Amino acid sequence: MAELRYLDGEQDWPLWLAVRRAGLGDTSEYTPPIAEDWAQLSEQQWRDMLNDPTGLKALLVEDDRPIGVVRGARDGTWAMLHSLWIAPEARGRGLAGRLIDAVVAWAREWGARFVMLSVGPDNAPALTLYRRHGFVEAGLPGKVRADGVREVILRLDLRPPR
Repeated sequence: MAELRYLDGEQDWPLWLAVRRAGLGDTSEYTPPIAEDWAQLSEQQWRDMLNDPTGLKALLVEDDRPIGVVRGARDGTWAMLHSLWIAPEARGRGLAGRLIDAVVAWAREWGARFVMLSVGPDNAPALTLYRRHGFVEAGLPGKVRADGVREVILRLDLRPPR
């Protein structure tokens, strides 16, 4: 059974770096070209990202090995879900949903109105996953990736229904 761990501080540095590099090294057809940019980050930039007190970093660990990661970031009154990744051998077990739920719970705790994310329009498995968790198209233009593809922006409304 995978254990959900929240990362906080210098003692988690090796685990954080290992799982992020594993995700960036994933050769899946859905791994965005941005992975090359992330591979160029300095050790200090990785450490700063881990130690950002306004964000959330969560891992799924099984048999002392990280098999999933997600990052949450605050942006005004809304949260961003970033860097969701599940190891290929652990996919299809509902683990990504646990990481999405962790970000949503964290966002609700501090009063976020929305959780937003971006995903490639060609990543059908991710689009299906996020829609299954209540995300809808935000109607905003996404960033144009290095390969010329415009990302899709999705959002989950956390405000109570009127």
